[in-house]
Amino acid sequence: MEGHKQLYQSGFKVSSYGVGRMVTLPGEDRKPNVFEFGTSYKDILAKLEERGLDRNEHTWGKDLRKMLERNTLLKRAPQRWQDNTEQHDVVITFDDEVYDMVLLDLHSRHTEQFCPSIVINRHTRDNAQDASEAALEMVQLCTQLELSSDIFEDIGSIVEEFQEETKSRLNLSVYMA
Repeated sequence: MEGHKQLYQSGFKVSSYGVGRMVTLPGEDRKPNVFEFGTSYKDILAKLEERGLDRNEHTWGKDLRKMLERNTLLKRAPQRWQDNTEQHDVVITFDDEVYDMVLLDLHSRHTEQFCPSIVINRHTRDNAQDASEAALEMVQLCTQLELSSDIFEDIGSIVEEFQEETKSRLNLSVYMA
C-alpha cells in the first residue's frame, strides 16, 4: 500500500489489490491474522484491538496499526485482484510471486476486447524502508511512462533507461487482456 499511497499522492489514478484467497496480516508468535477480502480496514483494526493489538509491546503491533491507519485513508477495504474487472494500462507489483499470479490471472481471463496491459514487477523486501524506496522509484517510472506518446512502443527503452539510472531490476510483460 506504500506504492498506492505514493502514486496517489503524485496524482496518478491508482487501484491496489491482493492476490491470495484471504487477507493475511502478521500476528503474534507467527500466527497470522486472517480476514476476508472486503472487510473494512476499520473493522480489521477493531478486531485486532479486541485481540490485544494495543497491549502488544512488539514492533509488529505498532507497525501494523500504523499501516492499517494509513490504509483507511486510501481506501475502504482490501480488494482481491482476481475479482477485479477494470482494465488497467499499467499494473505494478512489488513481489515476484504476486507478479506471477497477476500474469496467470490475466492469461486465464476470456475477453473480446484485447486491450494491452503493461505488467511491471519491482521486487521489494517486505519492510517499510524498502517499500518507501520502491514506491518512489515507481512514481519516477510512471512519470516517464505518462510522458510517452505511446507507452506500448516506448516501454522497452523507458524501462532500460530506468534500470540503468536506478540500478533496480524490473520484470516486464506486455499482455493483451
